[in-house]
Amino acid sequence: MAARSLFADQTVFKLPGFFSGQIISHAFSHLFKADHSELAPPILLPTDPWSGDIGQGRRILSGSYSVYGAKAKLGRDYWFDPELYASPVMFKEIHSFVWLRDLRALGGEDARRCARELILSWLGEAKGGKDVFYPSVTGFRFYNLLVSYEMLCASASNEITQEIILSITQQSEFLEKCDVIDYAHYDSIGYAKGLIAAGLCLSGGELRFNKGLASLEKICTCQIQNGLHISRSPETHFRFLTHILDIRFLITKAGYPVPDWLNRVLDQGAPLLRAFRMGDKRLALFNGSQENDADILDHFFNLSRVRVRKIPGNMPKQGFTRMSHGKSLMLVDHIDGAFEWGFGKDRLVVNCGYHPTDPEWQEHLDVAAARSAFSFAGVHQIVSEIDKPMDENTQVLIDGTMLELERNIFRDLSSLKYERRIFLSETGRDVFGEDVIHSNEQFDDTLNATLRFHLHPKIQASVTQDHGTVLLKLPSGVGGYFSCSEGEMTVEASVYLGQGIQPRKNSQIAINLPFNSQMAVPRVIRWSFRLA
Repeated sequence: MAARSLFADQTVFKLPGFFSGQIISHAFSHLFKADHSELAPPILLPTDPWSGDIGQGRRILSGSYSVYGAKAKLGRDYWFDPELYASPVMFKEIHSFVWLRDLRALGGEDARRCARELILSWLGEAKGGKDVFYPSVTGFRFYNLLVSYEMLCASASNEITQEIILSITQQSEFLEKCDVIDYAHYDSIGYAKGLIAAGLCLSGGELRFNKGLASLEKICTCQIQNGLHISRSPETHFRFLTHILDIRFLITKAGYPVPDWLNRVLDQGAPLLRAFRMGDKRLALFNGSQENDADILDHFFNLSRVRVRKIPGNMPKQGFTRMSHGKSLMLVDHIDGAFEWGFGKDRLVVNCGYHPTDPEWQEHLDVAAARSAFSFAGVHQIVSEIDKPMDENTQVLIDGTMLELERNIFRDLSSLKYERRIFLSETGRDVFGEDVIHSNEQFDDTLNATLRFHLHPKIQASVTQDHGTVLLKLPSGVGGYFSCSEGEMTVEASVYLGQGIQPRKNSQIAINLPFNSQMAVPRVIRWSFRLA
């Protein structure tokens, strides 16, 4: 895959005017004319509440590193490896120095020496690569250098300590000269986090702190809507909140009052994050999410100190509905009616997930066919580009909960109306669904529609000989079946990317439904899951 510069899109940040060339050393010689002969160490260091990976730390000692399971090399000659550029996520992860956390977790003189050697080799090579000074990467790197300052300098020579302090000072000055253009872009949080840290942790930083805090307020206003991150991705929402939590800790440690608007981001965002946890305590796979680690999620809630008295159920402003009865938990996305359903700790119906490092995989997984939903051939299929959720109506009934969704779908010159109804019974063992297609216009060709239910890899599924029923067995031993009123039903291969970068094999129930305006209108497809 061809490498693409992080600066290819110049709409996120405004850079210093001299920062237009390709050779960074020239830019730095222009920027850092101030006298740095007497450098002062940081006056405050952030506290990192997140645990590192000791095993990862050992791998770093041998020169290797993994990002979500994707292997990379660390050290001299590898900072600008073309394979690293092929994945923006890997590039940002390595050049933001997140890996210092793993060396801190490992501890010992070998880890400290390795950390210093890596930092010094990076300082020797970094001025030849522009992307390492992308403001969000610089902000995260600056913050992580401060967090690891004591480990880096505890047993270092005065010369090495001065080099590290010089780099910290230079990066803080660079951040101060940048500005955010697109406050709704996720990358802007890294810039604000670094600039706030520069203001609080280095002497004479009041202007930097005020600028960073003002930027963060605009970022939160643009990126948090009704308490939820605008990506509507549970994982992105979680990661954004962890940065907000880090910033709150640092402001508190510096002795400043935490702004009310910043506290509200956590107070409103934490309950929504909890709503996205399935029965296994991991996250649902909507809109570019993976499951994440249950222990880390628990740790976040403990650190946030937000008391979630009631987990949100109906979330129309956020575009989701959460239904829970008995051992069942179901989350439905109002964008297209895709849902995930679990029974106890077993995930049953899922979406296909997300690839954290491969842009091609990300494109493949951002389509309707990768979700447990209805998809229409020839209709725009990119889920992230659907800008309006379906109209929603949720009713809590005596014997369960009914969700009704409705939207118009435009295909060439044809106008269709699609409705989805889902009923979760009071026992949690029965799910009844109904998909309805309306057409008020004539069109000559046949529209191929497919109703898909992706199953978790641990679910055993087999179709009966008459193709009228799919038998199901959950890991807990619970059995059940799926049936549908019409269409050609098959059990087909699918992929599941709930963790890491390796797709897992799983199955999907697929019902193919050719449709044209000459058929009976409306077209009604009824389906059900029933557990014993």
